[in-house]
Amino acid sequence: MHHLSYVLSLKPNLMKNLKFILIYIGILLLGSCDYQIIETYTANIPIYITYEELRASVQIETTRNLEKPGKIYFYNDFLFINEYLEGIHIIDNSNPSSPQNTGFIKIPGNVDIAVKDDILYADSYVDLVALDISDLNNITEVNRIKDVFPYILPPYDEDYRIDDIDYEKGIVVDWELKKVTKKVDQNTYPVFPWYEDGGLINSYSNGTSGHSSGSSSFGVGGSMARFTGKDNVLYTIDSYNLKVVDIQHVEDMFVSKTISVGWNIETIFPSGDYLFMG
Repeated sequence: MHHLSYVLSLKPNLMKNLKFILIYIGILLLGSCDYQIIETYTANIPIYITYEELRASVQIETTRNLEKPGKIYFYNDFLFINEYLEGIHIIDNSNPSSPQNTGFIKIPGNVDIAVKDDILYADSYVDLVALDISDLNNITEVNRIKDVFPYILPPYDEDYRIDDIDYEKGIVVDWELKKVTKKVDQNTYPVFPWYEDGGLINSYSNGTSGHSSGSSSFGVGGSMARFTGKDNVLYTIDSYNLKVVDIQHVEDMFVSKTISVGWNIETIFPSGDYLFMG
């Protein structure tokens, strides 16, 4: 009898606790539901160029002033200085005490440079471009590997959200601030909204300092370089991958291997038979 009364005395408490547990689970399920609300806000609206426009944009221009200089690369008697996301300044350094700005290579989305045997390799947003610079007055595009690099976004006003990115429209090259009214996702648990702004952002460092080099036929780049080379191979890195590009025949260059190397990789440094990545 004692055992039976003990079980009966527990039953009301058990039912009461079970009731509270079910109510709590219901609150959690209800609170974690997503729904949409109409909201008006200011956003960074993307400005695009099409992929066709990107791939027809490389051209030689008259000199420009250095406004947002990035990576610097030394080859023969010339300095090639990146203008962040715009292209490359050509500096004649045959007289080091008086370098001369002689021209500009327009390459949209350019950040990194490497030169071997009069072929300049440069990124152009998602593409890798090879240019013949044997005649700096008549630079020509020799080859291009499309979609080898991650889609990146240019700098934007961080005080405002990014509007949805339509990757089919092309490459985002700039932004304009506008007010938009649209449905956005809101999560009520936690109580603050969770917005889907769209767009994968890969930021590129444009710092320059120190020096590193590949084999003797390559030029010399800065220690923040993401391009380097040895023999007939060009090595490039993005945030996560090392890409090995066979450049033995530049007209037929191709990515021979892609190796996952971690995350937030931003610089590559060759030394002997090793590659060091930071």
